[in-house]
Amino acid sequence: MLKRLKKLDQNKKNQIFIFIVCFCMHEIFNPLLRTITSIPTELAAFSVASRLGGYDWSSLMASTEYYGTGFFSLFFPLFLLIKNSYVLHQVLLAIVVVIACIPSILCYRMMTQYFKITNGAYAVIVSITVSFLSVARTSVAINEHPLTLILWIVLYMLIAMYHTEDQKKRIIYSVLIALLMGYSLTIHTRAITLIIAVVLTVAVYYIVYRKWIISVIPFGVTTAVMWFASKQYNSIIVKKIWSVVSSGELKNSESTLLSGFDSIKLLFSNDGIKGFLNICLGQFFSATIYTGGIFILIFCVGVFLGVKNFKYLLWHKKKADVQTNDNVRQYSIVMLICLACIVATILMHGFLSLNGAIISVQAGSGAKSYFYLRYFFYYISPAFMVAMCVLKEKSNLFKKYWLIVVAAFVLCTIYIFLYIVPTVITGPTLQLDKSQYFSALSLRMPGEYLTQRHFFVCTVIVLCLLCAYYVFLKKRKVWLISLVMLLLLVYEYSYLNITNSVQDANAYYDLMNGFLEKVYDNPELDDAFKKLYYKDNGFAVYAIQFEMLDKEISYTLPSTEDDEAVLLSNNIRDEEEVDLSKDYMVAQLDDNEYVYVKGAKLQQKFIDAGIPLESFTAYTSKIWAADISTQTGSVYYDENYKEDVLESSGAAGYLSYETNIDLQRGEYKVSFDLELIKKAKNEVGEFSMRQDETSGVIKTIPITQSDFDADGKYHFEGSVSCNNVSGMDICVYVNEGTVLKMTGIEYQYVSDKYDFISEDQAQASVIAGTYNQLGLKNDIVYVSADNKHVIDSVKYDYINGLLDGMTMSGTTYSEFSDRKNSDVQYVIIDNDYEKIFELLPEYMIINKTKSYTMLVKNSEQMLPVVENSGIEPMSDGNKIELRYFAQQDNGAFSYNYDMSLSDGVYVVSVLPEAEADQGYISLNRDGEEIETLPIDADATQDYTFEYASVGGSVLGIKIYSYTSRPIGVGKEYISYYPNTKNAMAFIKTSYARILTRQALNSELCYWGKEIGNDPDKINDFLLLLLQSEEFLHGNTSPEDQVVKLYQGLLNRVPEDDESRDYVNRISQGENVTDVIDECVKKLMETEEFQERIVSYELKDRL
Repeated sequence: MLKRLKKLDQNKKNQIFIFIVCFCMHEIFNPLLRTITSIPTELAAFSVASRLGGYDWSSLMASTEYYGTGFFSLFFPLFLLIKNSYVLHQVLLAIVVVIACIPSILCYRMMTQYFKITNGAYAVIVSITVSFLSVARTSVAINEHPLTLILWIVLYMLIAMYHTEDQKKRIIYSVLIALLMGYSLTIHTRAITLIIAVVLTVAVYYIVYRKWIISVIPFGVTTAVMWFASKQYNSIIVKKIWSVVSSGELKNSESTLLSGFDSIKLLFSNDGIKGFLNICLGQFFSATIYTGGIFILIFCVGVFLGVKNFKYLLWHKKKADVQTNDNVRQYSIVMLICLACIVATILMHGFLSLNGAIISVQAGSGAKSYFYLRYFFYYISPAFMVAMCVLKEKSNLFKKYWLIVVAAFVLCTIYIFLYIVPTVITGPTLQLDKSQYFSALSLRMPGEYLTQRHFFVCTVIVLCLLCAYYVFLKKRKVWLISLVMLLLLVYEYSYLNITNSVQDANAYYDLMNGFLEKVYDNPELDDAFKKLYYKDNGFAVYAIQFEMLDKEISYTLPSTEDDEAVLLSNNIRDEEEVDLSKDYMVAQLDDNEYVYVKGAKLQQKFIDAGIPLESFTAYTSKIWAADISTQTGSVYYDENYKEDVLESSGAAGYLSYETNIDLQRGEYKVSFDLELIKKAKNEVGEFSMRQDETSGVIKTIPITQSDFDADGKYHFEGSVSCNNVSGMDICVYVNEGTVLKMTGIEYQYVSDKYDFISEDQAQASVIAGTYNQLGLKNDIVYVSADNKHVIDSVKYDYINGLLDGMTMSGTTYSEFSDRKNSDVQYVIIDNDYEKIFELLPEYMIINKTKSYTMLVKNSEQMLPVVENSGIEPMSDGNKIELRYFAQQDNGAFSYNYDMSLSDGVYVVSVLPEAEADQGYISLNRDGEEIETLPIDADATQDYTFEYASVGGSVLGIKIYSYTSRPIGVGKEYISYYPNTKNAMAFIKTSYARILTRQALNSELCYWGKEIGNDPDKINDFLLLLLQSEEFLHGNTSPEDQVVKLYQGLLNRVPEDDESRDYVNRISQGENVTDVIDECVKKLMETEEFQERIVSYELKDRL
């Protein structure tokens, strides 16, 4: 073997060296990947191979975006032969690594054989760099890898044809190129850009040099045949695997791609140009950052070659340096194809993503499309090869024009910092750099928001690299540019593999490893079920499907009609979701896996396999606590560090942890061990169970010194009832000066018994204590939407027993509204904020719990009583004060307050006590961020938001700090715009029906106030939606426009005879706006529309 190697010439040795180095460097991280990570992309690419291998994944694929399958379907024998998913995945990744290495060999051969690069070491460095010049890492088996290989083979054969006049070879090469390009359409329809670019390059080359670089007729015929064949293949796959009639029903398909041309119309709508520039320049900027400045250099080399060809076109009759033109011609073929593909892909992506970009611009937030490189990045590597060859020849020339390169980057950077960087302050989001292209240079970690600092660091580094490249050119050390590029790309590749790919794979596998081990260690259990239900993580479900190759994985919950079912869950499920309490048994497999099994025979199989299934009444779970820092009145979490021992620091505060589990309705027993290290008072503290500090305590039990034995030990046990609680906190409050150690925390589900009084006990104690503190003996009126009999028999009778000399009476909202101006001094009301705001400012709030608000008359009689009692009111006029608590969140302190609000428009004012640029305020609806404001000055002003609540949404306010210092908070208030409740549902439904999207918070607020104050504004509102560019351009056919119009106004699809006239008029060219305006006015006059308005209680009639 060694003798044969010694006989090889140096070029072949170099090629072997390149392959070995590339293979080892790419493969090194793959064994660490326990499962697939690019989800659902990888699984979709494997779908045909899995079907041919005997597996059926169609139920999961039917809800998945379409991805080409033409490459990985070739490896279906692997699915027949390999049953171990880990081995199968590693073999597929090894194939991907080989594919990634081949372009490096082709690069070396083109440089040395055709481009006349005589420096072998230089060619080796450039060739190895080429294999890493991709954002699609070889740790994922996706379509970009075979597409990259096809691109390189096509370019290699084009250059080979350039150097031969043998007609037979030229015909063979032309046919092979057409076959490859047609075949690439089965891998991904995005490959159409390569076909267009090759045809364009052939045409341009003929125009400039009056010569065909291919055999036109064989190429054209073969391309047409392959186009038809690829269309047929994709059509068959769509029907068989995705279970739909045509690719037009799928995202990511060719029809979707081509329909993107309709989005061009959006370019001329409001903020259309800005959104488009954000996408195009954002991708240009991020590609330059990721490549350390080389991307912009490639474009400059492309311009240089374009100028050379243009001059030749003008002066081709004059004699020219044949050798120079020969090199320019070769370089131009490769560069034109690559740059044409890059530019076309960026522009098409810009148009396809324009609607989302416009929404992001208007909302002041970032969009994923701004910095998304995967679609066009694999076209860069051949262009990089050409750029390195040109620099090798023309280093002196490019040294002169280097200032242009730097200026181009600076101009692009200025735009980014003016129009995109501000969004990381006003609307920080993980979507802006979801693929982590900026992470390696700025050391940004997964889950960390992109900040100004990350942009600044990356920009400075790239500017420094551009300066270094100038020095290398000046000293004629061009090889150092490629070496720096290689080191940078290897670093980025390694950094992203470690911080993303490996972590993602482990995270997905952690959601199913306990279940997989149990199933595959017991073949009989594996054979016992063929279908698995899973409904927790929309990405992990694809990893589960790949790990369980032969199972049908359904991303749904079981049906009540199923006689047998297996449900894997990462949470304790709500019994009402799948009626668990009747027929299911459950077992906890590890700290985040639970298996639910239905069917006596199937349950016995699981029990025989050693899985301890239990009924809910016997279910016990161990919970490990998080490390806690104590702070007066505050609860701090650190989700990244967990242990089973907590110890207080001596400061007053909570030893606490969050279970992160949704507890179903029922009775629970909680137990833990306490050790008294140091005592300060007889009352050590208290135990409490709560959802969070603002939602109220479910149960509180005092802990005193007498509870501990002589050794300072205390085993605590307590029971509590709750009703479908999420995110339960189990806390021990420790008095100042006392040091406690808490261990062995666990809870046990005891029964489905739900004692209503036990849940309300703590809140009732607070209510009674507050009124007792006032010291008066007036009667209290309890106001509720509930039936009066329920009030009398359950709620206020219990509270009444805790009052000191006072009595309660119950009434309903409607009954109390007639008594509001009477002598009622004390009111307890259920937390319906619309009703509470109606009582303000005639009443003032003196305390709140999770379920109740306590008010007293805002009168001359009661004001001194409240002041003397020491109670601080929680309202100011018609505003309600908010109370915050602090917790750690991703290493930065945040203040968080959640409250369920009635429908309507609210005003929230927040006063942070922060230094400039220390953080930002985030407004959330049902956990989703809808608006942000930067904290850009010391606490000298209130930060005011408008917030629209729809469908009883939960308002969340968070104040994030960029540092480890918590941000203080002054008094915050919320107030309510009257008469806006009924408008909310109408506005929300209209946006969904007419524009097929959710209304923005700002839109809901504006129209909620407008329609609430004047219901006749409904006409203006509907006309604005129906005449908007978004409606007109979003529904391209007349049928769509009329259907959406009927859905928006009448909440139904029109009959054929109703829509025919309008559709025909639009189709015949009549002004769309006039037709729609006429139709709207006619429909608004109908009884059907008037009844709909009445149903929303906006007014009797318009």
